[in-house]
Amino acid sequence: MSATYKLVVGDRVEFDIKFTLNDGGEDKPFGMRLSAKRQPLGEQERELGEQVKVQEFLAGRGVTLQSWIGKSPLQDAEGAPVPAGPEALAALYALVGGMVSLVFAGYLQANGARGSSGN
Repeated sequence: MSATYKLVVGDRVEFDIKFTLNDGGEDKPFGMRLSAKRQPLGEQERELGEQVKVQEFLAGRGVTLQSWIGKSPLQDAEGAPVPAGPEALAALYALVGGMVSLVFAGYLQANGARGSSGN
C-alpha cells in the first residue's frame, strides 16, 4: 500500500466489562467502564507474537478503570467502597481469577470493528 491512510475515529476506545462474582452460590453482578489507546492490528500481533504478558500488553495500551457500573466490587479495610482507578484495577487483577482475560477480550473487541444486524 503506497498511500497513507488513517481511521476517521479517535485513538481512544471506551468499553464496559460486566461480570458476576459468586457469593455463597449466588451470582452478584458488577461492571466497570474502561478506556484505552487504540492500536493497529499489526502492532497487536507483533507484541503478542513476542509473548508479552497480557497484563503488560494492557498496561501498554493505557487501559484505565474510569468508573464502576453499579456498586464497587471492592471495599477498603473499613468497609467503604473503593473508587474506580488504577489501584482498583490492579486489585481486581490480583483478586479475581480471569479478570485480566475479561479485560483483554473487552479491549480486543472495542479496538476492532463490529458487525451490525441487518447486513
